[in-house]
Amino acid sequence: MLKRIIQDGFHSFSHISYILDYSSINPLSGQFKQETGLSMSEYKTMFQSDRKSLDKIV
Repeated sequence: MLKRIIQDGFHSFSHISYILDYSSINPLSGQFKQETGLSMSEYKTMFQSDRKSLDKIV
């Protein structure tokens, strides 16, 4: 779920940590890096979704 939220790019990392009930972004980003070997920013850059938001669909 977290990977999909990051890929969609609709939320900031701070907002994602809030949604997932973390006290701040630091524990979330540390756990993400431990599990994936990538920072959340690196993951977002590598796996950014090509999905478009509804307001950008022509």
